[in-house]
Amino acid sequence: MTPPLKILVNVGNGIKAMKAKDVGNPPFGYAEYATLEDFCLIAHINKDDALQKLQSKGMTVSSTASTLKKIATLNQTSPKRIFEIIRNPDTKFILPSDLPIGIAKKSLNQLQQEYTIDLDKFIEHLAHYGIKATPESFFKKIAMDNHLHPAELYNILLASQCI
Repeated sequence: MTPPLKILVNVGNGIKAMKAKDVGNPPFGYAEYATLEDFCLIAHINKDDALQKLQSKGMTVSSTASTLKKIATLNQTSPKRIFEIIRNPDTKFILPSDLPIGIAKKSLNQLQQEYTIDLDKFIEHLAHYGIKATPESFFKKIAMDNHLHPAELYNILLASQCI
């Protein structure tokens, strides 16, 4: 990337990181625009249980066809708060196509708890490139120790799941 373009990309990434720090990362891209019904399907959450949890917190849900953003606005809260209420502790999501913000601070075990990752495949794939890692290894440390940009390491992770 040429310097002017690189500056724009870095500024954009910085803005995304600041926003994520304030409101958190969505579990998948544009999750706030998913209907409650679709969100529950993607997150493997029972729709009726989610509705009951929201109502027990005094939230009004006009329809399961309403988006999380609409439900949040109706209840004067954030989509993140809606997600926190209905989330199962064991909910896992598919890996997003873009590098999730905050991934660098997580161990491979933590990533496996959040996302549907075959960790053995990833570690084996890393070994193919001469990179040593354990489930306890932190994403950022693996990248730094191997002179990789975190996005490069993330691409290796994505590729390992396709094998």
